[in-house]
Amino acid sequence: MFINRIFHYLPENRLDNAYFAQKTGMSEADIFKKSGIKTRLRAGVLENTNNMSLKAVAAGNGQYPFELQTIDLIIGATYTAFDNIATIAHEVQRKFNIAGARALMVSSACSSYVNAMEIIQGYYATGKTDHSLVLAVENNSRFSCDSNPQAGHLWGDAATATFISREKVGKKSLRVIDVISEGMGQMGVGPNGVFLRPVDGGLQMPEGRDVFVKAIEIMTRYINDIVERNGFQMSDVQYVVPHQANARIINQISKNLAFPVSNVLMNIEKYGNTGCASTPLVLSENWDCFQFGDLIALAVFGGGYSAGAMLLRVV
Repeated sequence: MFINRIFHYLPENRLDNAYFAQKTGMSEADIFKKSGIKTRLRAGVLENTNNMSLKAVAAGNGQYPFELQTIDLIIGATYTAFDNIATIAHEVQRKFNIAGARALMVSSACSSYVNAMEIIQGYYATGKTDHSLVLAVENNSRFSCDSNPQAGHLWGDAATATFISREKVGKKSLRVIDVISEGMGQMGVGPNGVFLRPVDGGLQMPEGRDVFVKAIEIMTRYINDIVERNGFQMSDVQYVVPHQANARIINQISKNLAFPVSNVLMNIEKYGNTGCASTPLVLSENWDCFQFGDLIALAVFGGGYSAGAMLLRVV
């Protein structure tokens, strides 16, 4: 299957470290040292995962790789859903009049995007879809607490729309060579590492150290595994795209892989941790930079715990 295009929407509200220093008592320097984040974007009062998804799709107006009405599968990916019944998939289906498409939502923390891609792979394998759409979107600020010194300063908001087809469409696509995901609830502190309980404290990361260590270990292993199992070596890879959780995590993964950090794509400094939207957002922002033949290894790690990876070839 092929990723034909990715579009994105970013909210206008921007919060810098001075704001969080005032809220948490941490210094601006400490916030940056611990996270690598300088600013993060926040949804407006009237924005949510549903309407941000609409804006991500609308961002591609005039550039869609295929007619929206030919889409036969829509999957929303998020852990910060505005509505768990009238999901982001259904909102997009209604707004753009995509009749007859399957519409569903998947939630597995920051790995939700890769989980959605693996589900779509299964639909393609059974011949049940030709044109698919994945909406990876997070409204972390709706559930986070800015005064929480452990994680309040980490979260940003963003929305992405990934267009996928059975065959290549258009001049440039990303061929999905492989996609894998895994639940890891039995590992470490598991579900207690980071969680979102809407009526019991919201979005929290009480076991940040365990999350930090496991994220480095698992994303490093997943990148190595997906590259090697498809007959490649890290020297064949042009870009690595890790989940944008923390710059220190990303830099350590680069060292573990002995992979040049200049080819590790990052946007966390500008946007913060945008959850499962982070990796498709990186791909969307760098779309025009990718050259034909480039090999891209993408890895994610999230609460629960959960993890996943994709290997992509620019064609």
